[in-house]
Amino acid sequence: MKPWAAFFPDMLVHVYGAPDPLIELELRRAATEFFKRTRAWMEWIGPVACTEGIREYDIDKPSGTDVITLEKVTLNNIPVRILSYRNSSIGNTTFVGGVPGAASPERLTVLLDRDVSTDARLEIQVSLMPSRVATGLPDLMFEYHADSIVAGALARLQRIPKQEFTDLQQSAINAARFEADIGASAYRAWRGETNVTPRQKVNWC
Repeated sequence: MKPWAAFFPDMLVHVYGAPDPLIELELRRAATEFFKRTRAWMEWIGPVACTEGIREYDIDKPSGTDVITLEKVTLNNIPVRILSYRNSSIGNTTFVGGVPGAASPERLTVLLDRDVSTDARLEIQVSLMPSRVATGLPDLMFEYHADSIVAGALARLQRIPKQEFTDLQQSAINAARFEADIGASAYRAWRGETNVTPRQKVNWC
């Protein structure tokens, strides 16, 4: 885990005089926006041992994170359809036949659309973003995306009026870099971080 202070060497030369808590706040905000819009940070949760008669299971998300959405769900390594909780009756009905489905009512739990046996193994892939109390980022996310997050945080800080580090022109440059990096990272995430373009557009529920 890399704390927000790990970003400081790339930050302080551009916003000299900015208080550390403010820099950390804007780094957290930039990181949250980056991952929310790109969905580039994905983690597998589980496996979770299912219990007969129980259809709802907690998403044991890493500390300091919030779930953006379900990306994939499997039962015994078999893919499960991702359903929209709002647009389906999954919460009130047990379905039989066909491919199993799952939805997340509030991004804290996964609700299956049918009962499963006690030998079923549930695994959940989610996209994540830092929470309001996050103290940093995992090493891999830092290595891949530190420069983009620094650009986003600098854009925010440099447009604060009447500060020693205020620089609207440089803020605009950093904001453009941040937007470009978000677009590129979102496209790579959509392709699954490969050089193959999916045949169909991914349906992100």
